[in-house]
Amino acid sequence: AIIFAISQAIVGSAAPISISIGGLAGYYLLDADKSLATLPVTGYTVGVAVGAIPAAAIIKATGQRAGFMVGCGVTALGGALAAAALFGANFVLFAIGLLIIGLGGAFVQQFRFAAADNAPAAFKAKAISFVLAGGVITAILGPQIVIFTRELLAPVMFAGSFVSVIGLAAVGAVILSFLRVRGAM
Repeated sequence: AIIFAISQAIVGSAAPISISIGGLAGYYLLDADKSLATLPVTGYTVGVAVGAIPAAAIIKATGQRAGFMVGCGVTALGGALAAAALFGANFVLFAIGLLIIGLGGAFVQQFRFAAADNAPAAFKAKAISFVLAGGVITAILGPQIVIFTRELLAPVMFAGSFVSVIGLAAVGAVILSFLRVRGAM
């Protein structure tokens, strides 16, 4: 449960990063008509929704540790695409990058279920609570990362924040590599 909680706090921070600056970056990338500025944020949300069943299937097929590490890789790929899109001033690629970060977010959404699955019956509720507490840290950590990284790669605004998503996913993968699960899932 502790590994899932820490991973939630770290990898889960990709969500508030994507949501908080996705629209601003979309606005930054568009020309005169800014009406689609929040489309990348919608892409993120669609990615989480569309990715839920495939994420669960991958986790079931490969095991929790490997499956969740795949999710970290997906999140890192989305962060890399979003950053590259900002450098290339490519709105469509940026929206695809956020969609892929959302697909990675679908794996993060599985953490609380995995924590409950691996906890003894008397500890299930606390295990879920630990992971949800990691989500509270995410809500603080994500916006702070944006504040400190949004101009990191100036003059390309916001690219540093999406590069940080790659680092968050890598740290999350390292933490998840220590995961040991009970029995066969």
